[in-house]
Amino acid sequence: MSDISPPKPRKHPKQERSQHTVTAILDSCKKILIEHGEESLTSGKLEQISGVAKGSIYQYFPNTDAIIASTIEREFEIYAKAGLLRLEQQVKFTSLEEVIEFFVDETVTWYRKMSNLHSKFYEQYLLHYNPGSQFSEQFGSFDKIITQISPLLKSFNTAIPDREYRSTLSGMLRLIIWMFMDAARFKPEIIFNPSLKHQIVATALAYVSSTLYQNTDFENQ
Repeated sequence: MSDISPPKPRKHPKQERSQHTVTAILDSCKKILIEHGEESLTSGKLEQISGVAKGSIYQYFPNTDAIIASTIEREFEIYAKAGLLRLEQQVKFTSLEEVIEFFVDETVTWYRKMSNLHSKFYEQYLLHYNPGSQFSEQFGSFDKIITQISPLLKSFNTAIPDREYRSTLSGMLRLIIWMFMDAARFKPEIIFNPSLKHQIVATALAYVSSTLYQNTDFENQ
């Protein structure tokens, strides 16, 4: 497993025609990986499925790894936006535990999707595709998430300033991701074990409880 970044595209399309070409390449990459398997992904197969000549493919990407990387990054953007929508639609959250379970489930689902797409590539660049850093790269920060769940946390204790809630939630999200990534790196066999979810939820709840308790003590001094 490497902590280096995967290969980047040679250039990013600016004109509409170029954008359509790159979209066709990435769509074909995903199709090949899903329908034929990662071993079938070659420049020849991409040319056949996408209809884009090899020469044109290599104008945008130096190799197939760069194409896989761009495909994964596009998939994360789509998944993250859909996840935010799912979060907005979860109007039945009645506890912070349910919120944490939601985030753990989302992270596990993402891991499964990427492992199914190209397990060797995802394992090689697992650290680069940390969901937290990818989300921050796409949206700038966790603010979109925190804005959604902050009111729930505040309803449990109104004596704490909003900035403290936001700081606590940001720390909680980073803790969830850190625990998951630690398991993915060193014990991937437990990723889909319910015990990991229970452990992450319990640790995140303890973090929030202790942080808010400390902040309440501070405010009351």
